[in-house]
Amino acid sequence: MRLDRGTLDQHRGDCLTPFLSSTFIDLVDERKSVLEALRKKRMLPLAMEDFLASVRTPNDTALGNLRKSDVMILLIGFRAGSLLPDGSGSTYTSAEYDELLKTREGSAGLC
Repeated sequence: MRLDRGTLDQHRGDCLTPFLSSTFIDLVDERKSVLEALRKKRMLPLAMEDFLASVRTPNDTALGNLRKSDVMILLIGFRAGSLLPDGSGSTYTSAEYDELLKTREGSAGLC
C-alpha cells in the first residue's frame, strides 16, 4: 500500500498497523520514541521488542509480522545490522525491505 494523503485519511478512525524496521543497538532511543508516538495515536505497531518466543526463526517471525502490517516504518542509521545466518549476506532489515517490495507492488517504506 502506498501511503499518501488519501490513504491516511481512509485510515482515520481505523486501526492502522505499522511495522517498525531498523537496526536495534544503534537506534534504541529512536525506536522507543517512534513506538511511543504510534501508541499515543492508538496504533498497534509490530516491532521486534514485542515479538514472543517462537519455534520460527527470527527472520520468519519478522517477515510474518511485516505481512500482517499496513505500512512499514523504516528507520535508517549508520549501521548495516546483523547478517542473516543463511549466508546470503543480507541483513534482517534489508530482508524486511526486500519482502515489502516483493509482496506489495507500488509500496514504499516510510523513512
